[in-house]
Amino acid sequence: MKDQHEDFINSMVYSSNGGQYLTTSQDGSFKIWDGRSNRCTSTVKRAHDGKPVTSAVYSKNDLYYLTSGIGGMVKLWDSRSIELPIIEYAGAQSIGVQNLPTNACFNHDEKYIVYCEAKTGTLCTWNARTSERLNLSSLTHTGIVNYLVHSPTFPAFVSCGEDHRAKFWINNL
Repeated sequence: MKDQHEDFINSMVYSSNGGQYLTTSQDGSFKIWDGRSNRCTSTVKRAHDGKPVTSAVYSKNDLYYLTSGIGGMVKLWDSRSIELPIIEYAGAQSIGVQNLPTNACFNHDEKYIVYCEAKTGTLCTWNARTSERLNLSSLTHTGIVNYLVHSPTFPAFVSCGEDHRAKFWINNL
C-alpha cells in the first residue's frame, strides 16, 4: 500500500481547519493527508536524513510545517513546495548526540522555535526566520523530558518529563 508508512508512526497533527493532517514516522518520512478523504497527498522520504521523524506541528496559517527528529535537527517546510526544507535549525545538543524522541514547537507569535533536548532537559531557542540559536537553558527536570508545548496565545510553555512533573514556564520570547 503506497499510502502507508514503512515503520511505526511517531506522531500525528491536524491542520487548524482539519483539511489535512500530517504523520511522522520511524521510517524517516512524513506524510501529508487529506483530512476528508484520508488519502495521502504528499510524502517526504528521508526528511531528516533517514533518521526517524518524531514530531510535527503546523504554523497558525497552516502554510508551514515544523518537524523534529532523532539527532536534534529541527526543520521548517513550506507547504507549497516541500521537496526541501526552507530552514534547518541546528545546535540543540548541549552534550553529545540527541538519540531520544522529542518535539519542537513555535512560540505564541511564531517568531521563535522552541525545542528541548530530551536527555539533558536543555531548552534550545532559535529565531524562526534566521535560524540563529539564541540560547540554551536548563528546564531542571530530574529525568528525561518527553514533551514540550507552547501556549498559542501567551508567552508560556509546559514541559513534561519522566520525573512525573509537568512544569509551567513563563518566558520572555
